[in-house]
Amino acid sequence: MVQYANERVKSGVPLGGIGTGKVEVLPNGGLYGITFQNNWNAPLIGPFENARRPYQGLLGFHFGVFARLSGRRTAFLLQTEKIRSLPAADRILYDGLWPKAELTYEKRGVPVRVRLTAYGTVRAGDETGSAAPAALFRFTVTNRATRAADVSLLGMVRNMVGADEIGRVNRLEKTRDGVSVICATANPYPGDATSGEYALSAPISGKVTWMRQWNMQTTNFRFDPDTIDLRAFEAFRKTGDLPNTEYGARVSASGAPSAGVSDAGPQRGGGAAFGGALAVRRKIPAGATRVYDFVLSWHYPIHHAGHRYERLFKSAREAGLSILRTRDRLAESCSRWQKPILECGLPDWLKDALWNNLYVLTSTTWWDRKGNFAFYEAPVICPLMGTLDVRYYATVPFVRMFPNLEKNELHQFALAQRPDGYIPHDLGRNRLDNPNDGTTHYPWKDLNPKFVLQVYRDVLWLRARGFLRRMYPSAKKAMLWSFGTDKNGDGLPDNEGADQTYDVWEFFGTNSYTSSIFLASVLAFEKLAALQGDRAMTRACRARFVQGRESFIRQLWNGKYFVAGWSKGKVYPASIAGQLNGQWYAHLLGLGHLFPAHMVRSAVREILRLNGRDSKYGVTNSVFPNGRRDLSNAHASGIWPGESYAVAALAIYEGMETEGLAIARKTWENMTRVQRNPWNQPDVVHAADGTFGFGDYYMRNMAVWAVAEALAARRPAIRKALDAVYSPSSALPLPAVEV
Repeated sequence: MVQYANERVKSGVPLGGIGTGKVEVLPNGGLYGITFQNNWNAPLIGPFENARRPYQGLLGFHFGVFARLSGRRTAFLLQTEKIRSLPAADRILYDGLWPKAELTYEKRGVPVRVRLTAYGTVRAGDETGSAAPAALFRFTVTNRATRAADVSLLGMVRNMVGADEIGRVNRLEKTRDGVSVICATANPYPGDATSGEYALSAPISGKVTWMRQWNMQTTNFRFDPDTIDLRAFEAFRKTGDLPNTEYGARVSASGAPSAGVSDAGPQRGGGAAFGGALAVRRKIPAGATRVYDFVLSWHYPIHHAGHRYERLFKSAREAGLSILRTRDRLAESCSRWQKPILECGLPDWLKDALWNNLYVLTSTTWWDRKGNFAFYEAPVICPLMGTLDVRYYATVPFVRMFPNLEKNELHQFALAQRPDGYIPHDLGRNRLDNPNDGTTHYPWKDLNPKFVLQVYRDVLWLRARGFLRRMYPSAKKAMLWSFGTDKNGDGLPDNEGADQTYDVWEFFGTNSYTSSIFLASVLAFEKLAALQGDRAMTRACRARFVQGRESFIRQLWNGKYFVAGWSKGKVYPASIAGQLNGQWYAHLLGLGHLFPAHMVRSAVREILRLNGRDSKYGVTNSVFPNGRRDLSNAHASGIWPGESYAVAALAIYEGMETEGLAIARKTWENMTRVQRNPWNQPDVVHAADGTFGFGDYYMRNMAVWAVAEALAARRPAIRKALDAVYSPSSALPLPAVEV
């Protein structure tokens, strides 16, 4: 697991479902980064208005514990960030392994040990369950004393529903399944996507008490950790219970209640931030352990595309109670899902990297009410949906974990195909019905080949002949469009500028990145055509591959590696990390070597020597033969973690396992140990110091699963573990690669 202890970490494990939005649980015990209010583009993270000191986390969302033993009372907040002079944990040990986080709280002089395991709802093979908009917070408390103790757990939430604070109100609802405090608004503004509701729920197990609503804000135009009113905790720390009040009095700037002004709500003016709270008290015998569960759930249907979860739940409370009823199964299924990877003999850092790079399934996905699915490229800085050139890397593990969602997204690209056969770059900006040809004005040369490779991959891995029949016409048009980008008759696409995934990096004529992917796609389509009995296309692909392969070698091979580019006799001599990206994908799909094996291995050794040694933080994208970093543009001089993982996988396929694993490890450890931001990763890292460049919550880095796939080609135990982790209905053995 990614482990931290009292370190300032910039993100936390995101909790929630696929396409639901999320909330992160930070290593300091706070909640953070809420996007479940349809606010993927602007996560709720703070800082808060006029805060006088730093505070990491969302004020108003807190947990606490109370213990009474032989008349002695102890209570503290389950976080290390300080709020006023209230007692807090001394230290938190944090283990993050998406989709769960484990927090162990340390506090001197306390007779109980408290541990939290927080779960999201995503599970491979359970697409419906993975759409649940909720997070389970499971606290286990052990009484370390020799006498029984009364122990209570407290959960607090703050009402942040809607763009307009006027009308916010909390409700309390009780049934035999549980008690819920629901944050809502009485006056949702038409079309306000942030209007909806969220609920904090607890089961009826032990004594459950509550405070429905009180004002957390004590000072006009100021809401910070030095002035917030956590009166629920103040009451809780005395007895372990809450007073079961519907509302409290408004608090003035001095901290005293204001006579005649109530918090019954809905909110009618400024200067208020309504809180709600639940507490659960149980008696724990000496040496025994008890479990306390809370669920945070949400429901935000006011959105132009809506959510899949609207077809499953009618309210936040309904979603929360559903999770409460199945909470034991949810927790057990998470452990069962992760177990094969954790026990298959992979290095610990790689186990961490595999699971924690899947965090984007929670942070970066849409699943709308019609059933259409898409990944965001980067929800804050680049909110393009589905981005085809990036999902080519990202969906390596996703295909078999969620095959129906994978096929849905790829089919949307087929439906968006231009009349001439061009496949768009993405499905739209914050929408799925407005496809975009690219971030630059040239037709991109890598999109159609990547589309063909993804179609072949999905057909191969899912044994999806029906999907092939549906996708074949689009794949054929895409392949023919790519044939047409060969302007000089050498059998390879001719680049025209920044017209591929490196969209600030210009190439002209033959480029090793684009052309190697093109050649892999030709081999893939040859197989698709054979499956469909399209003999003309089978012959055309074979001829094009033979011609293109010869041109690729003649134009780009310098005796050691394949140079970046060639145009009209002019050579771009740099070694680029992605020069054999198509070879990586060919190995992944069992297509064999695109070029003579000795050339491929020589090129991989040079990539490792030049690009791999240039930086401590990953594989630098472009380095000249003399070892000088290519500073011509930000992409050339930078590191793409997703491309670094592809290079690592290729090295392993080519028999350089130690070197490949070293590349992947330093790439991952930059995220975890140097930058300490593993759950909000970029696409671009600066080679000089490892700091983050472009991108947020970026999906390309799921390509680390290709490293495991490369190892699995040689190790049956790893192959077995991967197949067990993928959806059982789609976990298929992959062909071994000749080496």
